[in-house]
Amino acid sequence: MTPEQEEILRAMKTRTTYSIHADALKGYGDRTLLYGYDVNRKTWHVYLMDGEIHLHVYDHNRITITKRSDRFWLDAHKLMPNKRLYPEACDFDFLQILRGNGVQITPRTTFGGIGSNTLERFKETGFYGEL
Repeated sequence: MTPEQEEILRAMKTRTTYSIHADALKGYGDRTLLYGYDVNRKTWHVYLMDGEIHLHVYDHNRITITKRSDRFWLDAHKLMPNKRLYPEACDFDFLQILRGNGVQITPRTTFGGIGSNTLERFKETGFYGEL
């Protein structure tokens, strides 16, 4: 996501359906959709792989707190961390889908605030977070 794309998200009108289906992301390929953290400093990595939306929440020691996947999420709000997003690691198309379904987009860190280890992981795997 870029600063210009962030402004588009802010201006979007929303619905109240709150659900999202992996089919809405067909044709985009496997990738990170959203990467951020919550108030307890747990990392949130939402990604698309093999036609399913995956949520992986883990701590600093990479110990999994939550890991689940599904083709259809009834509550899209459960895909958004409650603290911050790393904007460079978030997929703009996915954020538009969330915003269009009534999800308030979490505030972001500054652009360029993502760590070098995370960027290296992306270069090696195509994903920003742990799978």
